[in-house]
Amino acid sequence: MINSIINKYLDRKDTSDLSWRIILNFRSYCYRLITRQPNYIKANLELNNIYKGKRCFILGNGPSLNQLDFRMLKDEYVFTVNMLMEHEKFSELNSNFHVMVDDAIFRSNDNSGLEKDYYLNKIKKLYQYRDLILFVPYRNANEIKKKGIDKNINVRYLHGYNHYKSIGRIQIDKIMPAFNKVIQYAIAIAIYMGFDEINLLGCEETGILPFINLIMTGETNDDHCYKDTDDEKKSWGKWILAEGISHLFEDQAMVFRRYELISDYCNKNKIILQNLTPNTLIDSVNKMQLEKVLRGNINENK
Repeated sequence: MINSIINKYLDRKDTSDLSWRIILNFRSYCYRLITRQPNYIKANLELNNIYKGKRCFILGNGPSLNQLDFRMLKDEYVFTVNMLMEHEKFSELNSNFHVMVDDAIFRSNDNSGLEKDYYLNKIKKLYQYRDLILFVPYRNANEIKKKGIDKNINVRYLHGYNHYKSIGRIQIDKIMPAFNKVIQYAIAIAIYMGFDEINLLGCEETGILPFINLIMTGETNDDHCYKDTDDEKKSWGKWILAEGISHLFEDQAMVFRRYELISDYCNKNKIILQNLTPNTLIDSVNKMQLEKVLRGNINENK
């Protein structure tokens, strides 16, 4: 009840400025004090600027990745997201960082129609990559510890706030701006780590199309570089029925607005952000060809 009142109040505010960040961090501190939870996000401080002067590649789940030879990136710093480990050639990537921020992945009791721990069981595929760092939401820490995920892989936590109209600073060791897409979180993490060239691949941002097709025809098409199961497609139908079409389009508008904010932040801080995806809806991030980036490898990598 109290949280609901606070959030309704914050919906009318822009929490970008320093004073609001102090208030939000203090609110988080009080919550941890009451619940006796450790400050999980503080551990991220050791990651700050450790890759200064390096470049990285962030891979989405778009179908264009099926045209990519993953071995081309074997000596690069690579971020992967969500269920990309379902791709048959995932092991060729040598992924360093994996980001998952969807609450539905970690909830035990979900209304999606999927069996209990459906996605948690998929996460186990990451356990074999011993040097991989997995980034997950702070609010799911108890679930992750209960399932023992943090005993099998290096887990780091992210804690975000939603109410902002600009990005003044990105600090993943404190409360950070929350985003609509996992790719945007990966970009923020890369910025915090000090990467000064961030390249996107498989980021078409056409995820709205399966929902439109579902609404219009009752069926949905694949929109990932791996095969979506029938159960997963059914869960999308349950989601759109529960949330409604207006929520879908409002969310999409915010997706592209936040790409604009991230792009502005990178430009102001002299960070190269470019999208190497052949065809994409993202219009606020500079486009570049992968071959040109790989040929122009002037940065020292791994």
